[in-house]
Amino acid sequence: GAWEGAWFLQAGHTVRARTEARLEVYRSEDVTNLTLGDISRERASFAAALFDEWRFLEDQWSLPGAGRIETVRQQDQSWVPWSLALGVIWRPLKGLRVKAPVARTVRIPDFDELFLDTEFVRGDPNLRPEQALATDLGVLFEGWHTPTGVPRIRAQVVGFAHTIEDMILFLPVSASLSLATNLRQTTSVGAVTALEVSPWSPLSLHVAYTFTEARLQTSARARALPLQPRHRLTGELRWDVGWGRSLEGRVQGRSEIFLDAFARRSNPAWWTVDALARYEPGSWGFVTGEVRNLADVQGA
Repeated sequence: GAWEGAWFLQAGHTVRARTEARLEVYRSEDVTNLTLGDISRERASFAAALFDEWRFLEDQWSLPGAGRIETVRQQDQSWVPWSLALGVIWRPLKGLRVKAPVARTVRIPDFDELFLDTEFVRGDPNLRPEQALATDLGVLFEGWHTPTGVPRIRAQVVGFAHTIEDMILFLPVSASLSLATNLRQTTSVGAVTALEVSPWSPLSLHVAYTFTEARLQTSARARALPLQPRHRLTGELRWDVGWGRSLEGRVQGRSEIFLDAFARRSNPAWWTVDALARYEPGSWGFVTGEVRNLADVQGA
């Protein structure tokens, strides 16, 4: 269950609070469990969070902040993770925002990461929680509005620098087995760019590109972070034909990724193109048809 409330203390000042209680149950009696046998686990958690934002100088500046604390109990294990985020937002012009947040977060391992036990993938009951420190700097723009106030152009450029202790990934330990693993320390530095354009109502274009330089810090040297591509691109072109009909074209791709912590095994770069048609005669249903891999290039 959850409870949420908001208080408007004065002009430009909003405080929101949220509490949440959860009970999760994980059971597995599958004969494929090879090392842990039948599994039955329960996890009870209670969390409280507070969000605050101060606006001043005629809403040109604002200082948002958030804090969260949680208690998690699971049989013979317990955690008390906490997170804190602070930031500043500057609105120098109409439709233009500059954001600079910094956050400290903690993530508890999920049930699969702890207890999954199959022939090819296994969790680890002794995993430690992830701890991250993230800083971003972003510029966001919205403009060319429709008569109803909807922006026809949205664009953003966000640079980021993240450090994660004990990141959890499923990594191969043999040709046929991947194991949930804590990585000592990882760093990611990069940028995200995104553009949404709708020159007229039936037509819209969305393109996003992410560059990430992610490294795993070891006692010897920094290596490429497993499963993290340096380049990632997505694009979508949508045309609303009318009378409930629409057409979409999608392109996505990424660069090479490494599969282990030693950069010895890799998966090549690829990109694909898909097409989709949708017909929605009414609120009672819809029909879609999709053609995948109109283009499918491996090792690009």
